[in-house]
Amino acid sequence: MLSHLPPGHVWYTTLDRNVYPEDPKSTKAVITKTALDQLLWAPAFSCVFFFFIHALDGHPEAALYAIRTKLGPMLLANYALWPAAHLVNFRFVPPSQRILYINAIQVLWSAYLSHLAARGMAPLR
Repeated sequence: MLSHLPPGHVWYTTLDRNVYPEDPKSTKAVITKTALDQLLWAPAFSCVFFFFIHALDGHPEAALYAIRTKLGPMLLANYALWPAAHLVNFRFVPPSQRILYINAIQVLWSAYLSHLAARGMAPLR
């Protein structure tokens, strides 16, 4: 997904610089970074995902309907995986390896979304 290209690097760098930079692996820092990621980044880039998927399909106008009807279920599925992944990310993964780690988790997330799409239940289209 787009969130782990250069904008993802900027996002994680911003979190590291601004959220408890004096103790970046403290429990408060890890929980705050995870919460910010899930409350700000996840919804924003889920919306970007819907626009991207529908634009590739030739129907960018369908993205708004998908966001209204499918963003909630997609975020619920997101919250089953990503908070735990980010607790590990922000506590144990060095910042220089963060995007690599996130992309590895993203493979699992994409496989899950593909599985749902194949069953006709995906919050994608």
